[in-house]
Amino acid sequence: MYSFYFLVNNNYIAKTIFANFFTKIFAKKVGTYLNSLVKELS
Repeated sequence: MYSFYFLVNNNYIAKTIFANFFTKIFAKKVGTYLNSLVKELS
């Protein structure tokens, strides 16, 4: 586990890929949440 963090912290490309991956998942979850919220309100 430590080696994974070490790799991410010291590798710009790995950091960028990880950030993009996290952002995509987060955006998808937020989008799903907002959609369900809109359905409940309407």
